[in-house]
Parts: sequence; structure tokens; C-alpha cells
Amino acid sequence: MHMLLAFFVTKAPVLCWFHNIWKDLYILLMLQQLWSLIHLQTHLKEAKYLYTIFFAFGGLGSTLGSLVPSFFATSIGSERLLLFPIIIFIVLGFCYQRVVTYGKSIEISSEKNKPSVNRDSLKESFKSPSMRYIIAIVVLMQVGATILDFSFNAKMAQVYPLQDIRSGQMGKIWSVINFFNLFTQFVASFFLIHKFGLKRCHIFLPIILLASSASIALIPSVTSLIIGFSAVKIVDYSLFNLLKEMLYVPLSNFEKKNAKAFVDIFAYRSSKGIASILVIGLQYFFSSSLFQVCSLSVVILFFLWSMMSLFYFRSSSSMSALYSE
Repeated sequence: MHMLLAFFVTKAPVLCWFHNIWKDLYILLMLQQLWSLIHLQTHLKEAKYLYTIFFAFGGLGSTLGSLVPSFFATSIGSERLLLFPIIIFIVLGFCYQRVVTYGKSIEISSEKNKPSVNRDSLKESFKSPSMRYIIAIVVLMQVGATILDFSFNAKMAQVYPLQDIRSGQMGKIWSVINFFNLFTQFVASFFLIHKFGLKRCHIFLPIILLASSASIALIPSVTSLIIGFSAVKIVDYSLFNLLKEMLYVPLSNFEKKNAKAFVDIFAYRSSKGIASILVIGLQYFFSSSLFQVCSLSVVILFFLWSMMSLFYFRSSSSMSALYSE
């Protein structure tokens, strides 16, 4: 797919759609299922250490990957950058082959105790306040991030109309984002979770996002947009994903595996669809002030998230105790 895009995307732009679909399938079938397996084997006290390390190495990979367009976008062209991941995919393919070979024996032995999955069992699992809270924060985060992505990409296309120059500039921005993401994972996340606990981090997380998005709405400039966008992305890729995954740890095995898969399939993807429809609607009704309206919409979403987190962790003493370790 990357080779097709590298050489033929200018002649057939529709390939970008297939690439995005394949990327989502990869994330869903490979990465999210891996997290389900990790949740089944991990306790909350262990997760505070292990999950921080896992996400930190993910941030390291993002940092190294974002350096590629920073140095090579203008020299070889944006399309040819897609050839770089091929070596990584070959190594990953070898690793996956080894994992599948080893995993066959585990799958056979665990098949006997596999719980049945049907509509009633899924409906019952979503009566859990924790699952409802997870779905709500996933939807709010994804809708807000998608609207912010649109605003950022539209503004960058306006400021840097030439594609290769824009790719180079965005590569530099993403290098900074991923560097601070790496720092947040290795230092800040580890310190915050152990110092304040999971409950307090979930309360302060949307407040940080609210402040970042409010800075964009109050100071509508390219500089404030880059700073606010970077802050939201750093939190999204580090603290949010880490804290969200840790919410699954105290839940039942059925919720960790099957209900989580449902959330990953429908909540994430439908949220992006909702955000896309919302942006189209805003373009139609507020075309002259689209940037300001999008910024205000993100502020409202993160404000609702802040209020919901306060209500969720304070309304139920059992839920508060569950995540206070």
C-alpha cells in the first residue's frame, strides 16, 4: 500500500482513502486487540508502571518517525516519504510471525473457557458506570481532536500553500509534539499518576485540554493555534491514552476484551464521523467565521468533559475507591 501511494498517489488520489481504511483496520485488529490481552494479564498497581513504559516507547517511535519529513520532505518529495516505513514493516512482519507461531498454543487452550458474546451480554456490560464513562470521554476526545485537526490543517494549508514546504514545517511541529510526548510519558505521566493517583489525573486531564483549547479561541492566531494544537496532541497521545487504558484494568474480563473491542470499533470511528458531519455543517452555516466557531466548539466539548469527570468520580464512592489506588 505504501509503495502504491509513493509512486501513484498523484495520479490516483483515491488511494489515500484506502490507505486510511487500512490504517484503521491495522489499529483495530492489531493494536487494540493487543491492549485487550495486556488488560487481561495486568492489575491496576502494575499498570501504573507498565503502561507508562509501553506508551513511552510508543512516543519514542513517534519522535523518530516525525524526524523523517522534517529532513527529507523538501528534498525527495512528500509522496516518497511513504517508502521509509517499508523496512520497519518487514521487521514487524517477522515479529508478528514469531508471535503468531507462539500464540497458537495459547489460543487453543483458552478456547474452552471463552465467554459467549451476544447483544444481551454487551448491553449488560454497558450498564457499568465505568464503561459509560469510557465511551463518553472517547467520544468527546475524538470529536474535539478531529475538529482541531481540521482547523490546524486548514490554517497550515493557508499559510504554506506549497505541499513539500508544508510537509517539512508540519514535520518540525510534530517532532516537537512527539518530543514533549516522550518527555510526558517517561517523566510527567509517571510522576502525576504516582503522585496524584488515577482519579485526580482524570479530573485534571480535561481541565488541561480546556485551557489549551481556550487559548486558541481567545487568541485566534497561527502561533496560538500551533501551541494549543500541540498541547492538546501531547495530552491526547500521552496522558489521555494512558489513563483511558488504565480504566479497563479493574473491570471484568468480558469488559476488558469484548466490550473494549466494541468501544474501539464504534466509539472511535463514529466519533470521527460525527466530527466530520459537524465540520461540514459548520462550514455551511458559518463559512465566514469557521475557525472561531470550530475553536469555540472544542472549548464546549472539553468543558462538558470536565464537568462529567467531576460528577463521575464524586457521585459514586465505590467508583472513587475503585480508581483511587
